[in-house]
Formats: sequence, structure tokens, C-alpha cells
Amino acid sequence: MSATVKRDKLFKSWTGISEVALIKEVATKGENIDLCIEYWARKRKLPLTEYQLFFQDVVQTYVLRLLTERLVCKAEMVLLNVKRDVKCFYYQFACECVDEELRELVMDHLQKKDPQNYESDMEELQFYWDLLQQLQKCPELLAKCKVQLRRVNIETLVHCNESYLHSLLAELYFMNRNPLLLGRLNKFNMWSHLVETAELMHLVRWCTLCGQSPQPEYTELELLFCEWTLETEMYEYALKTIENPNETLRNCFAAAGHFFADERDDVALIVRRLCTTESLERNQELLEKLPSGHFLLNRGLHMLMLRDFVKVRELEEMLPEFPDDEALLKFLVAIKENKLNELEGFEKVFQATKVYLEQQGVDFNSSQPLVTLFDFLSNEPSVATLKCYLPTTALQNIPYLKSFPIRNPIHNSDANISCITNNCSNGHNQSMPTPYDFLRKFRHIDLKEIPKEFQTDSIASFSNEKLCAKYARKYKLNFLHYLKQQRSCYAVYYLVMDHLQQYGQLTRGHLFSACETVTEMALQYANNSELVVHCVAFIEMLGYDSQYLRNYLKLCRLLEENEEELDPTRAESPAKGYSRLLERIETLLLQSIVKEPTAFPLTDYHALMRLVACSGQRQWPMKILQYYARDDDWWRLLVLLQYFEVPLTQLQLLLEHFETRLMGEHMLRALLCELPPQTKRHASFSRQHKKPVRKGEANPTTTSVETINSSLSSACNDPNNALFRTAPSQQRLHFLPDACGRLDIFAIVLLSSSALNEERINSAAKFLELMQDQHVHATSWNLLRNCVKYRLPVLAVLAATVNPANIDWHWLVWLAVATNQWTVVLKLATLDIRKVTWLLVETAVRQGDTILLLRSVRIFFKDNACTHLCRFLQRTQHKRCFDDEDVHSLRLFLLAWSNDSLEMPFCATLPRDELMQHSIRLLLVHLQHNFDSTLDQQKFISCMCRSDMGDMSGLMDFCLLHAVFEALQTSPGWAESYPIDFEQLALHNNRMYEQLLEVLREKREYDLAVRLATLLQQPISDIVYAKWVSKLEEAETRDGEEPYSVATFQLYEDEIAEHSLPPELLVNFYLYAAGRLLKPCARKYQLLKRALNVIKQHHLFPNESFDRDQIEYEMIICYLQLDDDTATEMDVYHSEYYEQIMLNERCVLYKSFLELKELAGIEDLNVSIKQPLTKQMETRLESLLNLLLDKGDIVESLRLQELFECRPIDLRFVVFCMALAEGVTTIFSMSSEERQMLRDIEISSFAKFNKRTLDSGLLTREGKYSSTKISSDMSDSSSTFEFEEIPSKEKRETLETIQGIASKLTYGVTIGRRIVMAYRAAMYLDKEYLDVLRTKDTTVLLQSVAEESCLHRLLVVSDILTSLHMTPQEIAELLASELTTAIVRPRFYIFTADQQSKNAIKNAPVWGYNIDRDLHLFLELVPNTTKLGNCLLEYCDALKAYRKFQDNKPYEHNTVFERLAEIIRRYGLPTNSGSQINASIPPITTASTGGGPKLPPAQVLSHKKQNIIYVELLIKAHQCYVQECSMEGIANVLNRAKALNAVLTQAKSWSLIVRMLSGIGRYREMFYCFDSLLKNEQFESLLGQFDEEKTIGLRQAIITYLREYCPNNGREYLKLTALHFLMYQELAEMWEQDAQAVLAKVLNLSAVGSAQLPEKLSMANLTSANPTKTFIPKLRCTPDLLTLLQQALEFYTHATENYLLDNKLLLAQRVASLAEMMAMQIDLANKALDRNAPEPHLCVCVVNVQTRDEFRELINAELSVPQALILSRACGYDINWSEVLLSQYIILGHTNYLQEYLQYLQVSDNIIDNTVKGFQLYAQHHRISPAMEEHLAQLVALVKSVTLKYKLASLLSLKPIVMSLLNDQTAHYLRDTNFGRNESRNLHDM
Repeated sequence: MSATVKRDKLFKSWTGISEVALIKEVATKGENIDLCIEYWARKRKLPLTEYQLFFQDVVQTYVLRLLTERLVCKAEMVLLNVKRDVKCFYYQFACECVDEELRELVMDHLQKKDPQNYESDMEELQFYWDLLQQLQKCPELLAKCKVQLRRVNIETLVHCNESYLHSLLAELYFMNRNPLLLGRLNKFNMWSHLVETAELMHLVRWCTLCGQSPQPEYTELELLFCEWTLETEMYEYALKTIENPNETLRNCFAAAGHFFADERDDVALIVRRLCTTESLERNQELLEKLPSGHFLLNRGLHMLMLRDFVKVRELEEMLPEFPDDEALLKFLVAIKENKLNELEGFEKVFQATKVYLEQQGVDFNSSQPLVTLFDFLSNEPSVATLKCYLPTTALQNIPYLKSFPIRNPIHNSDANISCITNNCSNGHNQSMPTPYDFLRKFRHIDLKEIPKEFQTDSIASFSNEKLCAKYARKYKLNFLHYLKQQRSCYAVYYLVMDHLQQYGQLTRGHLFSACETVTEMALQYANNSELVVHCVAFIEMLGYDSQYLRNYLKLCRLLEENEEELDPTRAESPAKGYSRLLERIETLLLQSIVKEPTAFPLTDYHALMRLVACSGQRQWPMKILQYYARDDDWWRLLVLLQYFEVPLTQLQLLLEHFETRLMGEHMLRALLCELPPQTKRHASFSRQHKKPVRKGEANPTTTSVETINSSLSSACNDPNNALFRTAPSQQRLHFLPDACGRLDIFAIVLLSSSALNEERINSAAKFLELMQDQHVHATSWNLLRNCVKYRLPVLAVLAATVNPANIDWHWLVWLAVATNQWTVVLKLATLDIRKVTWLLVETAVRQGDTILLLRSVRIFFKDNACTHLCRFLQRTQHKRCFDDEDVHSLRLFLLAWSNDSLEMPFCATLPRDELMQHSIRLLLVHLQHNFDSTLDQQKFISCMCRSDMGDMSGLMDFCLLHAVFEALQTSPGWAESYPIDFEQLALHNNRMYEQLLEVLREKREYDLAVRLATLLQQPISDIVYAKWVSKLEEAETRDGEEPYSVATFQLYEDEIAEHSLPPELLVNFYLYAAGRLLKPCARKYQLLKRALNVIKQHHLFPNESFDRDQIEYEMIICYLQLDDDTATEMDVYHSEYYEQIMLNERCVLYKSFLELKELAGIEDLNVSIKQPLTKQMETRLESLLNLLLDKGDIVESLRLQELFECRPIDLRFVVFCMALAEGVTTIFSMSSEERQMLRDIEISSFAKFNKRTLDSGLLTREGKYSSTKISSDMSDSSSTFEFEEIPSKEKRETLETIQGIASKLTYGVTIGRRIVMAYRAAMYLDKEYLDVLRTKDTTVLLQSVAEESCLHRLLVVSDILTSLHMTPQEIAELLASELTTAIVRPRFYIFTADQQSKNAIKNAPVWGYNIDRDLHLFLELVPNTTKLGNCLLEYCDALKAYRKFQDNKPYEHNTVFERLAEIIRRYGLPTNSGSQINASIPPITTASTGGGPKLPPAQVLSHKKQNIIYVELLIKAHQCYVQECSMEGIANVLNRAKALNAVLTQAKSWSLIVRMLSGIGRYREMFYCFDSLLKNEQFESLLGQFDEEKTIGLRQAIITYLREYCPNNGREYLKLTALHFLMYQELAEMWEQDAQAVLAKVLNLSAVGSAQLPEKLSMANLTSANPTKTFIPKLRCTPDLLTLLQQALEFYTHATENYLLDNKLLLAQRVASLAEMMAMQIDLANKALDRNAPEPHLCVCVVNVQTRDEFRELINAELSVPQALILSRACGYDINWSEVLLSQYIILGHTNYLQEYLQYLQVSDNIIDNTVKGFQLYAQHHRISPAMEEHLAQLVALVKSVTLKYKLASLLSLKPIVMSLLNDQTAHYLRDTNFGRNESRNLHDM
């Protein structure tokens, strides 16, 4: 499976997992982290980098929660998985944590993790924590950091770029000025920050303080500025970066010698800045490179020209350029060349000054009297002469002398002194200082005090010995003083004696130094011929050659004689213009030659050439040579070139000057062929030393040539003073040591000519005899002898032209002479000539003379195939060509060899294999000696490989050599460490490769040795083992964890696999490494574990090569002795069965107990050495066994149990459960204690092995059958349970026992659950336990569940799925397949016509359960119902693809499609209508042609059936999503349902639409289904028979839909729906709405407008002073009005009935009141129609009462008592009967109204009282009629209270009533009550 497919499958499995949950999962496991980031980034449409930050934030939150819960190790694992720094994260968490205990826990964990580096790490992390806190206090800087780092914390700061961190520190320092930050900064980072931020002030301050001593007032940064020195690269970085520097910064940089780009070429600006900063001396080197002399001269800054940076040479070169300032320049040169503190220098400066002033026309006496004074002082005057000279008038103008302080004027009055003064003075200069003043001023000699000191009366004089001893300067003369006195012999004597006295010996170095000094003096005083003669004599007497000095002086005199105007400076110092001197001399000599062509100035030209050769000039004097070349005078050119040994490179330059260029080329070619002589001439050019060299001197003494060379070079300041180097020997001219000193080839040829006959030589002895014989022989042999004698190979060519028969011997002589091997040939004369020939050729190649070899073959054997080989050698050596042309040359040679057309001199009979062997050796010699670099050697070998030479010859494998060479190239410096002798490869049975392999092993280059051994097909086991051991030993010296890391172990195993080495090698190494560790430790445990893993991986057990049991025992012992923390970190060793089988089978147990014992090898365990276990070790062992049980490795647990005889309780329980389930033992074999423990187990503890819902539901279904459920189960299940056999009591007891034991397990619960569930499934399936246990195919077991009469089927299915450890995805796919099969299967049943419609949508049962009714039970089997829903939707997609398949359209073929096709093929026998049948669905015929059973007719899955299947799948998928509230899945289902609705509408499948609508049940989201049904007039389809739950939801949805989306035309549908669903209240509401609509129509058609109604007084406010007027609403009475009112009455009647049916009594009463009101309105209308009146028939309108005021008007004026009561009930308003009686009975005078009232109601005293009060108010504003009073008296008469009646009658002046009361028996009562005080009592109370 490709990586893309795996990734897509993984992405698909993640669809149901939330984002945060998935991130936690991958971070915890450490797997698929990148894929998770990619998945969610794509899903959320975010960039990958941005989502990585979000991912890290989620992980950080997760880790913080883990740390809060004290899960420190798990949090560390998560951080390591996501590649986070644990130390940084934990430290920051500890710093930010408030919980002190948690902080200590985290810090302790960090300390235990790395105790050695804990302190240093904490200090480092504390710094970063402080840095983070400081950053958080600077919001601006923190915002900038977030742009760069995205997340600012300790971890990002630790791992950020170092340059960025330092920049951040610098920027932070300048923000908060924290001096602690400076400790982390270096000067480069600080400088970069200041430059980048353009902090020019700090840069200037740094440049100012750099190198100064620190002061107390300096800040911390300024102190660092003083300490930090500025480097050149720092300045250069600033120069490139700073854009707008200020003047101050420019001056600071200029002081350091650095200028910005816009100032580097401006000399004036540079000098100005250096003068401003007073840094001329510091930047002297910079100024020396600039043309500062020109600038200073032009600007008149002559004083600066005296500085050292203006060199004398520069001033001299300026002389021709500035002729006007020549005098000034010479004056400056003189000042700079001489020292004023020396007398000699002072004299020269004075002379130069004098000359300059004379040229300027300055009068010394008047303007510059100092010149006269200096002239006088330079002659060393005495005191007496000085006394006479000072008073002269010329010195009066010197201001210094005038102001000279005279400290002791007593000397001037001294008798002796004054006498001398008076004699020498003219009396006008008394103020001038005396000589004694000068002595006292400058020499501190006081002549007045000297006589007193020495106690003498004599005059002070330097002739006095005491005075001289104290004050006189002591001078010691050297040999130069005597030489200047022209006493050369005495100078030599004085030099020798002085050196012997001082050093005790006289060395050649002393003599050379003296000669060098004398040579310089001779050059300095070149015009003094006498002095020069003595200098030359001095040099010659010391034994050195002075010819170069003499030649130079001779040429200088020649110039003096021939030049008319001689430059005085050049005459005095001719060495200064040395290069121009030679040029002028050559020009002078050329002029003399042109004047007199016959007279050549040989001596002068010889001197010139000698000087040229001595001074090492790059170009020789060429004017004379060019002159002869232009005349084609080749003879003179040849004489000059040979005589003066001019290099041929100069001749090559002359080619372009030849009149006939071809002549020059021939001349050059002829001289190129000339070879060097054996001896060198000395007679004419160099003097032989007379003094022999001592034996003890290792180095020869320095010659006079070297002396003069060094002298001339130092005097001339010529940089090109290297010694002359000659060209290679083949490009130089030499001379033969004959008598005449010249080489006359023509004469040699004449002397070699002879008249003797030529003869053919067939033996080497004869050839040597002729070559060594001095007699005259034939011409060819004479030429050969002279060829050897004079070393002229051309004579051998002449000999070959004379006698071609011996051309092989001629070639041999030519090659021997040309390669200088003739003596070698003579030594090898005794050997075979063929060997000599090959040795000669090999030696030529070894010496690099491949050009000569090629030339020899081309000259003597023009068309020989050996030319290709020689050409290949020549090109690869000299041109370093390794291209296809060279390969082609070598292939031509091989072609000739294969065609036997290859001929070598003297090798005509040589076998072709031997010839190829010599050729290969020749190539190897060439490879060994003629290449300087290994790269060229590699290219050469590659070239030979490309030529297929090794394949053609078979004598040498060049490809192997090339591979070895490439392997060695991987090791740096291999050429020096492992040199290869390529010549050995030409020998048979050579061991060069083996020796190289041994060398590599000795130098521990094991990787290279392995590679080489692989190429050589040598065994590499020992090399690899030695490599491992070496690495282990080296690593142990460093005490690191590297050799014991997982990566290192993996490298070992990779090497085993890579080189196909035996695994025993690795096992031995692991055991060796473990044996080196004497104490138990984690390393030893890992090594032993690795050894066992190798044994296990390569199946080396049991005990084939190693004592596996003993290794395993030692490993476990080592593990048991580890400390707790280390043991926790170690991985546990597992058995092979667990790692290779159980892990691949989800750790599901399929083996029986006996098989597990066999796999564990318990019977064969044999450990020879055992050691007792301590209690701690036993506890650790039990923990290990428990851990193995938890992981499911029962095999290893059994092995360890047997090895250590340790049986933990959980392991015993697991083994006993297996034995019980397998029937190996019984319950009765248990001990009494174990049985007692089982009795204590409660049944509720079995819950971990059961699913409560499945179990209880099934017991109800199958254990207690009801009459209704039995029938349904009979119809739904494939078989009945009436005759199933109940499991036996023994099995049930065994199951309970196993469950009890398993419930007691603390470890190994997974294995216990597997045993329990497998046993329970086997019991209910009535199968053997081992059969169920060993069955790995889930479908087989599930098929048994479906086919057999099984109890508790879903519980069995749950046990099967759970015990087999199926993943949620696998369970979902399995159940999806079963549900799809149950849905698809009934679509192919052949029903009768009656059954077709009845069973159209009914699904088949699954495992005997109805999937429509019991789907919730199936959902309990699935851990993740969302995945089940996804699988069902995949089947929906597959169904679409199947439809395309049927319609011959392109479709997507996948696994789900194949499953669906298989289901259809199994139950429907589909056929493809197209011509091409899909390969995944095999074609099936409709009937068999043979005698077998016939198959049913083929059925095609129609579109309608497909739609049915699709709908059912959608319904089931929706229920799956609802189970887990997966909104994404629900939305997907709804989208698919909407698309399917359109398809079903087009297919007119109304029942399917209803089925989909009711099955999914999301009616509001699926209103489009109602739309489809209503648009197609299929609303009745919704009114079918549904379950009670579906009916309620569908009913409400229909009503909601009709009300919201069909408000206009939906009433009929609503009524239809309400009738169908018995919705009485909804019906009543609709009737009521219809009645209200009729009333609205009545008011619209029959209401009379207010304008047409007469106004009348309002009866509602009669008691007020200003009663208002109002209108009584009227209706126009017509027959239509009566019809509408009658219709409204019927509607209200129907509404009342429906409310009563729905038991809504209050609503029914309200609607009944409205019906009464309708009846009253009908009565009013009928009465109006019965009246005979001409005007329109109008009646009072009572159906439109809107307000209480309208209600009062109607009852107070128009309505009778019963009508008022009806209207009150209908409108809900209360009646104020006092007001009604006042208006109707009293005011209006309706006599019958009181009677009506008394018929329906009882009048109370309160009503009458209120009426009277109202009447009183009415009487105040209106007129009272007698009728009113009469009616009022009648009303008062009805009062029952005597008191009230008497009171009211008295108030109203009703005398009859009052008198009747007084005359009656009530009078006593009135008296007793004091006229009404006791009103509560009345007559009835007495």
C-alpha cells in the first residue's frame, strides 16, 4: 500500500474525532503528528506554519493540565513526541506555578533527569527567565519578538538564532539599562546592533574610548568600550551599513584608517581628516599607498612632505612630472635621506640647503645668516675661532642669538676670555652670546667652575686630559674610517683584528657583512674613483667577486662620458634610477651599434647582461635583439642568445619583430630541441673561490655574486630582486665542453661520415660493441656514437635516414639520449634486449618524458599503433585531458592489439598477452608517477574503465581499481595515509589490495575497510566485529550513552542486514559488550535484551548456537537489580509469539494453555547457574510478571514463572481460568481457600464482562415470552427459541466461576475477559470452547450466531467482537455490512401481489432482531456510532456507483462497491445490460444447463428498489449520528436526503419520500419533502399509519408546515390532518377562526356608518355635569345578513363541540358564549325585519363590541336583562347593575325592566343604595320627572334593611315610605337604634 493511500485511509479514520482529541492522541502516542497537522490545516484552510503554532498551543495546554495533575513523566513524553525542550518548558512552568508542592515536584524531576549538569542548566535557564520577564515589561520589544519568534517563551529564546538573541539583548539593554545583560554580549554583536540602529553617538563614544584606561566615572558600557578593541571587519561592516554618517563619526573612522566609500578616492579629504584627528603617524601605511606627495606639493604643504609616509622614492619619481619644483623636491629628498644628529648627515643637509637657496637667489648674509653659521659649524671649529666668528655682523639678524639668555655674565668679564674677545671683536656686538654660553646651554659645561673642580689655574681646554676624560665624546674608529682614508689594506687588517678580539673567530658571515657595507659605500661615493678603487680592493682581498660592482660603475662612467647634461643627483647616486639606468645604457649601446655596425661593444654589453642576470629582471634588454631580428640577422642573434644564455621565452617574444616570422619560428624550434650539457661553464663568468670549503661546513659560503646582488638590490630599492631563474632544461641553451666552446653540428656530421658499408645488427652484444668501439665505422654508427657523446638526438635521426635497416637501434639510442638513460642501457647490457627496451620505456614514463616517448615513436615508426598509447600518455600527463578523445586513442590501441597489428621495437615475437601485460604495466607506472593529485589519478582510471581495457584484455580489472579508488576518496588525506603502489598491480598474485585492507584495519578505518573488502569479495565479519569493539571502547572512554542508544543498536542491526552477516556475530558482540559491564545496569540489560532479540528475530533458538535460557535469566536478574526509576524507563522483553504473532493479531489469545506451555518451552528450560532472589527482587519480579500479563504476553510470563519459580496470584488465576475453560481441571480441584475466595465474589462484579442493556433486553425477550412478543419474535427471527436447550448447569457454574476468578484479577484483565467471553460465546452457541477460542475469522462465528438457535444473540455477538479486540472501524464496517445485507436482501424476495405492497419496505432481520425496532441495541455494539454512520453512507455511494454500473456509465470502483456487488450477487443474481461485464462481479447464468438444482430467475435491481435501499441506509445512518450527536454526519445525511428527494419526486415514489421523512424525523429541516408532496397533490400520503412516536412528530410537523408555508390554501389540509390525527382542539380553533372570518364579513357588508346614525346622550356618564354624546352601532338587516350570522353560529357550535371532545371545558364555555351572542344578534335582526317601517331595517350590533364603553352604552340603553347577560358572558365584561337600573328603569322609564331583572336576578340593598346615590348626582344637573320619583320609590321599597330604607326614604322625601315605617312595628327598632346607628340589624334579626 502506497504512502498516499495510507495517508488517505488515516485521514478518513479521523473524520469522526474532534480536533483537540486527535491532537492529544497523536501527541501522546508520538505518531502521525505531521499528518495530523496537515489534515487539520487542510480542513481548516490554514497555512501549515500557522496551524503548527495552533497545534503546539493545544499540546501546551494539554501538557499544563498533565502537570497540574502531577503526571510529570507523561507530560515529558508528550513534549518529547512533539519535539519540545523539556527543560525549558518545565523550568518556565515551575517559575510560573503558584503551587509550591507542584513546583518542587517539577524541579526534582529535572534534577533527577540530569543531576550532573543540573546546576549549570538552572543558571542558564534562570538567565533566560529573567530575560523573558524583562521582555514582558517592554511591550514594544515584546511585539517585535513575537513577529520573529511567534511564541515568546524560554524555549524559543534558548533555541533562537544566536545572532538574533544577541541583537535582542543589545536592544533590551538600551531599553532598561540592565548591566547584567552586558555579560552575555560580545563586542561584535554590540557593534552590529549600534550600526544597524544607527546609534552614531555610541559609535563615536566607543571609537573615542577604545584602548583608553578606564575611569571611575565611566558607565558599565563605557568600561566595556575601553576594554573592547575594534577589529577591521567591524569597521568594514559599519562602512557598508551606515548610510548617513555625521562628520564626527567620519573623523573617528578616519583616525582608525577607515573611510566611507564616497571618500576613499579623495586624497585631500583623507589628509584633512587625518590632520584633524592627528593620526598621520597611525595611518602611515595608508598614506604610503596614496599619491599624497602630489597632493601636498600642489597644495604647498611642504612640511607634511617631510613626514615618513612620503617616501623618498615617490619624491624621486615626481621629479620628471614637476620640473618647476625639481629643486624643492631634491632639497626635500636630501633632508629625508640624512640624519641631522650625525655630522655627516648634517653636512649633506647643509649642502642641499645651500644649493637650494642659491637656486632660489637668496642672500645668505642678509636673509639666511644661519647658513653661514651652519657652514662654520660643519667644519668643527674650536672655541677660539668660534669666539672670533660669533661677533660678526652676519649673525646680528638671527633673533635667537639676540634673545639668547646669558646665565653667567661673569664669564664675559673674565680676563682671559675678555682678552680674546676684545682681540676678535670690533666692539659693536657686546650683546651676542659667547661660545661659553653655548657650552653651558647645550653641553652643560661651565668653564668657570672647571678650574675650581680640578684645582688648576690653567685655562680650560679640551687638551686637558682630565677635561677630555669627563667631557669629551669618545669615538672608536672602524675599518670604514681607514677605507675612507684610502688605506684598504689596513682596513682589512683592522677588520680582521677587531673581529678576532671581539668574537674570537672570523666567519664568512662577518666577511660578507663587511663586503656588503663597503659595496654600499662604493655606490654612495661612485664619483670618487680613488675611494671606489680601494673599496674594490677591499672586497677582492676578502675573497669575494666584485665584478658586478665593477660592471655597474663602468656603465655609470659610460653614461657620464656620453651624456651631455648629467643630472647631479643621478651622478652622486646612480643606483637610485637603476631601472632607467639599464634602459639608457641599452639605448646608448644600440646607438653605437647603429653608428658602427661592424664594431660590437662586447665588454659594455657583457656588463649590461651581467647586471640584468644579477638583478633578476623580468624582461631582458631587448632593443639590440629586436634590432637584429628586424634585419633577420639570425647568426648574431644566435651568438648573443647562446653566449649570454638568454631564455627562450625572450626569443619567443622576438617572433613578432622578425622581418620573416617563419625564420624566427624555425630558430625557436631548433633551439628547443637542444639538450642541456653535463657540465657548466665557469671560466668566463664567475671566479672560482681560492679558499676551499671546510669539511664541517654544511652550507657553501656566500659568493661575491650574492654580495653584489644584495648590495645592488638594497641600494636601488628594486622590488624584483629575486635571483635569476632559468627555464626548464629543454628550453635553455647550453654549450658543449669542447675545446672551442662552441657546438658545430655540421662539423660533427662531416666527421661522422664514412665510406664503410652499413650492416644489419641482430644482437645486443654487437650493438654494444659498435657503440663502445672508438674506431671509425659506418656513417650511421658514427652518428650514433656522436649522438651519445654530444647528447644530440638529432644525430640518431640522421643515422636512421642513412641506414633504415637498424631503425630499432636508432630509436633505442635516440630515446636513451633524449631521456638521459644511456648509462642505464649500458648497465642493462647483459639482459635481453626486449627487457631493456621495456625498462627504457618504463623509465621514460616514470621520469615524465612522455612527450619524448611520443616523439620518438612518431619519428621512427610513423604508422605504428603504439602511437595511440603514447599519445594517450602524453595528453593525460601534460594536458590533463580525460575526455572522449583520449578514450578513443586508447581504444584504437586496443583494436590494434586485438587485431595483432601492434608492433614494438625488438618485440616482434612477443606473445600478445605478454605485450598487453607490458602495456598495462606502462599505464600503471604512468599512473604512479605522473600525477600530482588523486583527482587526476581517478580521472585517469575512469578513462581506462571507459575504454573497456580490462574487459578486452582480462589481465587487469580497472573497474575494480576505480571502485577501490572511489572508496578511498571518501577518506580525507588517504593518499598520505594509505599510499597505493600501482606498479604492484601489474604483477601476478600481488597482494596490494590485501595489504591495503590490513593497513585500513590497523588504522581503524573500518568503514573503508568494509567497503574495500566487499569490493574484493573478502569476508567482512571480523572487520565489522572489530569496528564495533573499537567504537565501544572509544565511547566508554568518553563515558557517554551513545554506544548504548537505540540508534546505535539499530545501526548494528542495519549493518548485519546490509552486509548479510550471520546474526551470531551481533549476538557475540552484545554478549561481549555486556560482559564488560560487571555491575548490573541499564546498559547491560539493554545489551542482553538486544542479544535475545537477535536470537529471537533470526530463530536461533532453542539453544542452537547460544545458551538462550541462561542469557534470558541473566537479563532478568539484571533487570531485577536496577533501581526503580531506571527499571521504569526500561522496555520489557517479550516472547517471540507475542511480538511476531499476538501484536499482529491485536494481542488476542488464540492458543490453549497446553499450546502456550509448548511455545514457552517450559519443559526444555535449563539454567545452570542461578542466584537467590532478595525480597526486593521478588517484588520486582512479581511486578514484571504482572506487567507482562497486562500487555498480554502470557508466554513470557510462563517462562519467567518457571525460571524463577515465582507464581503471582493473578498469573495463577489466569492459568486456572484457562484450565477451567478448556476442561483440563474442574472447580472441585480448587483448594478450600480459593473456593472461599470465590464465594465472596458478588454477582455485581461480573458487570465488567457484560453489557447490561444487551443482556437484560435479551433475557426479557427470550426468558419471559409474552403473547405479543412471541409472535413478533417468531416473525422476525430466523428460528424460534421454544425448543432451544438451556445450557447445562455444569457449564453455567463453570462460567460463573471463571467470571468470579476474572473479576478478582488486578493484572491480566484482558486475557481474563477473553477467556470469559470466549467461554460464554461457546456455551450459548453450544460449541467447544477451544473451537471458538481458535477461530480467528469473525464472520464464521457471526454466521453461527445467525444460523443456530442461540440464546442471548446480541450478547454473544458483543462477546465475539470484544474478545477479538476489533477496532471501532472494523466493528462499524461489519455491522454496516450486516445492516446493508438486511436492507438489500428483501428487495429480491418473490412476493405475491398481496404481499408485494405489504412488504415493500420491510427489512430482513439481523441475528433474529428487527433492525427497525431494535436498532438501538445494535448501536450499543459499536463503540463509535459515527463511524457506523460513515460506513452506511459509503454503501450509499456504492449504490450510486452500482446504478451507474447497471446503466453502463463510468463509475468509481472501490472495496465498498465490491461488498455491495457481492451482496446483490448473492441474493439478487444481477446481470449487466451492457456488453462488458465488470470483473469484480462474476457473471451468473439464470439457470443451470445440467441436472443440478435450478437457480431462481435473475432479478435486476430496479431503480425503485435502489431508492428503497438508499432511503433505508440514510435512515439508519441518521440514527447512528444522532446516537453521538454528530452534527457533521447529520448534516451530511440531510444533504443526501435533499438530493434524493428530487430523485424520488421525479420517480413519483411518494411512499419513499414519506418513509424517508418519517424515518429521519427531522421535519423542519426536510420541509422540501412536504413541498414535493403538496406540489404533486400527494398530501394524503402523509396521513398513513405510523408508530405512536412518529405520529406525534409528523402531526406537529404537518401543522407547522401548513401554518408557516401554506397560510392561504392550507386550511383544508389542516382540517384533513386534524381529523386524521384526532386533533379536536386544532379543529375547534379552525372553526372559531372561520366564525371570526364570517363576522368580519358581516361587519364589512352590513355595518352602518357613524355618519348615518343619530347622536344621543351617552348613558354611561349621566351623572356628570356635561354628559357626552355617542352613537349606538347598527346593522343593516338583510336576508344575507341572517345567512352569514347563521353560518357563524354553526361554526361556533362546531368549535364548542370539538373543545368538549378534547375536554377543553373553559374553551368550550367561551365559544358557547360567542354562539349565544350570535343567536342574540340573529334575534335582533329578525325583530328588525319584522317591523313595518319605511326606513331601512336596522338593528343594534352586538357582535362588534370593542371597548367597555361600547358595552356600557349597549346594556344601559338598548339591551334587555337577558340580552345584557349574554353579551356580558361573550365579551367578558362585568355589569354594573346600579348604573343599568338608573339608566333603564329610572331615567329612561322602562317600566318592565325592573320586572325582567327580578325574574333573572335578585336585587340587593347595595345595588339600590348605589342607584339612589347615582340618582342624587343625576338630580343635581338634570330635571327630575314625577315618573322618575315614582320608579325610584318603587325601587326603594325593595330595600330589605329597615335602617337603609328609612334613610333612603328620608333623603328622597318619600313620606309614604317613612310614615309606613313609623306606623309599623319597626318604629321601636328605629328608636332603639337611635335612627340607624346599628344598621347591621334589621327586622328579621329581632
